[in-house]
Amino acid sequence: MAWRRSKLYAVGFFYDEDLESLAHMSVPPHVETLRQSMLDFACQDQGPPSEECIQIQYLAKINFDGGYDEKTWQDFFRQNFFDVLLKDTSGSQGVSRKVSRCNYYYDAAKTSTDALWTTFREKLEGDRIRTLPKADFVFYLPIYHLAAESPIPRITDHRGREWNKEPASSLVENFSWSTLKGLYMHGLRPSPFRIFGNEEPLEADLKCYPWLVVECKSGKKTLNESQRLAEWETVCCQALNASACAVKLNQIAARYAIDLLKQTHIPPIPAVTTVGTKVSVWITYFAQDFMVYYHNERYMSYRKQDQGYVSTKPRVWN
Repeated sequence: MAWRRSKLYAVGFFYDEDLESLAHMSVPPHVETLRQSMLDFACQDQGPPSEECIQIQYLAKINFDGGYDEKTWQDFFRQNFFDVLLKDTSGSQGVSRKVSRCNYYYDAAKTSTDALWTTFREKLEGDRIRTLPKADFVFYLPIYHLAAESPIPRITDHRGREWNKEPASSLVENFSWSTLKGLYMHGLRPSPFRIFGNEEPLEADLKCYPWLVVECKSGKKTLNESQRLAEWETVCCQALNASACAVKLNQIAARYAIDLLKQTHIPPIPAVTTVGTKVSVWITYFAQDFMVYYHNERYMSYRKQDQGYVSTKPRVWN
């Protein structure tokens, strides 16, 4: 399908560059805190890049110069970045008991690739979503089902410590299958997938609250200017669509929390877009009472928006 900003505006999803008087506005404090924590690269000089880093850079140049397709770039980022992150937070062999336990109960992450977010077939917090998110990569918090006959999730490294066989259910009670399923019956929507109709979950279903969205495009050199712009528009719209839906899940979870100034009780969601070697980082958050610039083929004007989901202008690296 052709992605356009106007289609996202219709369901309350916006970019902050389209907000009125942007020069006089600042992002909410919780969004700025997240941005600073993500983009703080201040550190001591680490010396020359490692051979591994040089090899990754070399492969990226081959992909870009060679005009490889989107699937190649997805594999590149998964193998060189996302798989590495997952390995660092796993209970694999070679880490101490303390670190392994911490990784299983506190730092674990789940992922999906090209998975359709079926929960958004129903109307949640505002207008119905026109196109269901199906992001290239997504990171989630895990759901624990340690009361099952065969407790899950399991450790992925068969040599690692099997914490699921010595479960400490009280540590993760808020993220247990039974707790989340019970709250689902009262309106909570912790997962972007329709999984709570099952009596017992599959291990593949045990993920909730997406916290990072990644969308990739090839950025081929052979594209003309209009094609490049269309590809950029598509990847940005896809990232905003998915990250705004993730914020909706957080908004539902915060429904009974104490309302804080500038909706700081609703956690924002980061998103990453890659177009060839160009990487951009966005943050999407919930906002109220702002003026937004609507533009489509027929008219352009500012309108008051009671509430919506806003994505910050990205930080870009090449």
